[in-house]
Amino acid sequence: MVASVLLAPEVAARLRSIPPEDGSDPERPFRFEGRVAVNCQRWRARFKALCTFAGVTEIETEDGRKIEPHPHALRDSCAIDALLRGVSLENVARMLGHTNTQMTQRSYVFWIKQRVDHCIEDQRRALERRQAEPEPEAQKPEASALVN
Repeated sequence: MVASVLLAPEVAARLRSIPPEDGSDPERPFRFEGRVAVNCQRWRARFKALCTFAGVTEIETEDGRKIEPHPHALRDSCAIDALLRGVSLENVARMLGHTNTQMTQRSYVFWIKQRVDHCIEDQRRALERRQAEPEPEAQKPEASALVN
C-alpha cells in the first residue's frame, strides 16, 4: 500500500526545485537505485547529521523518555498533529500506510486518549454555554398570520 500526504503548494514547489542527486530515481528524486534498506540508511544518516547541526541531541517522548533523534519522529509528528486537529483515526491510518486502525491506535494511544479528553472538555464547555444562555421566548404567531 502506498500512502500519500498532500503538501502545501509552496512546499511542493520548493521540493520540486531541488536538483536531483546523482544516482537518484528521476521519478522519485529522494529515492536511489537499490534496496529500500540502503535508502533508509542514507536518509537516517542525513537526518542525524541535520539534527546534530541544529543542536538537537535528544527528543523527549510523551511519557518523558529521552530518545535519539530519528526520521520516524517526523512521521510521528505529522500523525500526532493530524490526530490532535481532529483528523479521523481511519484517515490517519490510511495516511501512514497502516493496514488497519488497530496499528495506529497502538502507536498513538497517548494522543488518541488526549483527543478524546479534548472532545469531552469541548462538550462540557458547550453544555455550560447552553445552560448560561437565557431560554428563548416562545414564538408568538404574528398578527398578520392570524388574519386570513
